[in-house]
Amino acid sequence: MRQEAHRQFGHRLEWTVVGVLAAVALVLGYVGFADVYPDERFTQLLYRSLQLFVLEGGTVPEGSAVPISLEIARVLAPALTVYTAIRTLFLLFREQLEFLGLRFLLRDHAVIAGLGAKGFTLAKALRESGVRVVVLEQDEANPAIAGCRPRGIRVLAGDAADPALLDKARVTSARWLVVVAGGNRANVEIAFAARALADAHGGAPTVWIHLDDLMLWRLLQAEVLSTSRRSRVRLELFNVHEAAARMLLEELPAPGGGDGRRPPHVLVLGAGALGESLILQAARLRRSDDRPGTLRVTLACREAARERGLLAARYPALGESIELEAWEIDTAGAPPAATAVFVCLGNEEAGLIAALALHNRPELLGVPIVLAVDDDRSGVAIALRSSGALRDVVPFGVLSRTLTLELLLRGTNELLAQAKHEHYLACERARRVDAAEDPSLVPWHRLPESLRESNRHFADSVGQKLEAAGLALLPAPLPDGDAPAFAFSDDEVEELARAEHDRWERNLRGQGWRFGPVKDAELKLHPSLVPWSELSEDERDTDREPVRALPEMLARLGFAIVRSEDARALGSWAASRQR
Repeated sequence: MRQEAHRQFGHRLEWTVVGVLAAVALVLGYVGFADVYPDERFTQLLYRSLQLFVLEGGTVPEGSAVPISLEIARVLAPALTVYTAIRTLFLLFREQLEFLGLRFLLRDHAVIAGLGAKGFTLAKALRESGVRVVVLEQDEANPAIAGCRPRGIRVLAGDAADPALLDKARVTSARWLVVVAGGNRANVEIAFAARALADAHGGAPTVWIHLDDLMLWRLLQAEVLSTSRRSRVRLELFNVHEAAARMLLEELPAPGGGDGRRPPHVLVLGAGALGESLILQAARLRRSDDRPGTLRVTLACREAARERGLLAARYPALGESIELEAWEIDTAGAPPAATAVFVCLGNEEAGLIAALALHNRPELLGVPIVLAVDDDRSGVAIALRSSGALRDVVPFGVLSRTLTLELLLRGTNELLAQAKHEHYLACERARRVDAAEDPSLVPWHRLPESLRESNRHFADSVGQKLEAAGLALLPAPLPDGDAPAFAFSDDEVEELARAEHDRWERNLRGQGWRFGPVKDAELKLHPSLVPWSELSEDERDTDREPVRALPEMLARLGFAIVRSEDARALGSWAASRQR
């Protein structure tokens, strides 16, 4: 926002300065000519002054002295004319110049397909983070286009599924393609058109696909993770409501909290995607909490009892972590005495009315009320922050907080890669390996990019591992705590560990690493860059341990491994959940 304000201010200032200088040149020319031609009329002197701007005139009779005012005007006026002409030509041929810039100069940029609320929010956020952005939008009359160009965001009109338009946007040279163009089917079509183009031309962007349907998002993400990657393009699927729920409960009132006088009790107003995601996330957090007992959660909406029943049927393990209750908002009864309230109605006006009504209830006096809005930097959010009497009502921008550069760095593959590195750190510390002996014993953000990429390739290879072992992935946003945890057999661990070492060795050698007696990330040396048969048992354990830990890593991300004989349940399970 600040960069945009500076850019618009600079644009206005530029033409203000040009106008002032033109007026100064005109006045100086008039004064100078009046000294040289004292007998001429006003109109004749003005005409002589105007001729200075078109590179004509400015001469004086032979032998006459040139006044200093005229000297300045004879330089300033033509200079302003040349500057204005250049700027005008640039504006006239801007599209052609932008095309040349896109064609030959654009690298490591972001391409966003779709300029709705999600696309525009993300485009602004990425541009403010210093990322070059190209937007593909089919509707040339979209009013958001006017807000893109002053920010330096290039907009190309057309169908984002058209390979010619994707090529014009230099998708093959992009770092990210984010597809938020419309419905789930359209988004998937655009993503796979981009992947085909990148595979044909050697590109390797990460393609992000937004899916509105939570169940479809989980099913397809499980499919992407469990399928061998046959493309250089990474596919990431995301849902803003799931991401918002995770972020919201990380930053705002903890569901396991309470005020010390009352037991923790969360009130969720709204049974949409955000409300469902919040309830699931609260259950996950409570499950990881060491305190005994269940968390009390009340779902408030119309037909709340019916919605509670649907959630309980969709997530049978929900009752292990939370005590889910229902409050019909159409009734005249008092709201439950909660310790935290989340208003997730989808409509900002209705949400604000509900938040204000709850804020005035004596049962909720002093209780934090989180109001979900699209953008927490405008509109309702600004009004709430400016009101000192509503300090307990906290706006949370679902789009502005989730559609950021951070989102592109916290995808499922990236989180799995980070989980693998965290597991490596824990194992090495358990062995009492000193950081001086291993430069990889650092947090993820300090890890050299080559080693981070190695962990990402581990995440990419999960599908290949599962296929080789005859396994599949199922979405498990809230797994059954009583069910036995999945574990690989000893033979599977050995086979998958050998395959992982072979993959790791090929990958590092492909990046220029070679064998060396001591690990050195700068020189790209590693003592384990030898065939599996030449590794010691301790070195082999380095590959066995992440294989054993893989089911737990995936469970933390909301997925469960099933054996081939159980994988047939996937189709019937998915069909039953979609009814």
